[in-house]
Amino acid sequence: MDLRSFFSSSLSPAWTYSVPHSIWRLLFTADGGIVLERRDTERKQAWFDLLDARSGAVRWSGLTFPEGWWVGLEGSADGNLFLHGYKKPDMPEHLGIICCDLATGKERWRNAECALQTVHRGSVYGFREMFERRKYIRLNGTTGAAEEELTDLPADADANAPLEKNDFQFPRALGDESAVIADGLRRAFPGLPAAEAPSLESLRIGHFHIVNRYAPNADPADGLRNTFAVIDTRRQKPVYSEQLNGSTPYPVPDSFFADGSRIYFIKERTALVALDLPQQ
Repeated sequence: MDLRSFFSSSLSPAWTYSVPHSIWRLLFTADGGIVLERRDTERKQAWFDLLDARSGAVRWSGLTFPEGWWVGLEGSADGNLFLHGYKKPDMPEHLGIICCDLATGKERWRNAECALQTVHRGSVYGFREMFERRKYIRLNGTTGAAEEELTDLPADADANAPLEKNDFQFPRALGDESAVIADGLRRAFPGLPAAEAPSLESLRIGHFHIVNRYAPNADPADGLRNTFAVIDTRRQKPVYSEQLNGSTPYPVPDSFFADGSRIYFIKERTALVALDLPQQ
């Protein structure tokens, strides 16, 4: 059932990007891009796509590597996209740096001997785990050539500098605010028990509450149904609703997040959706 049919006034997504595989990770770049890491768990293959965040336009897509499944997003800086390999297929530790031109997806260089630590003043700093310490390697940011081995990073380098845009807003438990939008919640989630309302994930932006709910499906074997709604608090009315996941075994935190007045969410694991809230 399309829950939006209940609403006389609905918002519409700014754009939707659908893929045939599960969206595994998103990386937002400093220049307004979104890199998607998508995976086929049966074929054990990973692909990478780059979108324009504002318009949803595809800059490039379908980027693959010889590593197949064993490669993932690491970060982005100085016009480069960095990916990592793994120390061992059955271990989560990262090893290896693959540097690609962010604009085209074309591989520039790779280093199989170290993992990425940070990017600083045009150089890429990798590290190797030694006995009770780390050894750092300064790599040429353009060629990947190893230029210097170090026992520590430069004093002005931030080892934990984020290599992606990360100034987003994430939901939290609705708490006492559930009473303020009680009528809107009842309209958005028919049959919602009053005792459950305070625990719903929510984010307030202007006069909108964005609310996320997990509810049991009729058949217990189908797990939970994840529904998302935007409630106009002035009118106590839902203006957008979407089923994010029809069947999931357990709740997943942060099913959506906001960049200013834009909301991003992933629908049924295979579609990234951007939704803009009215500026009024």
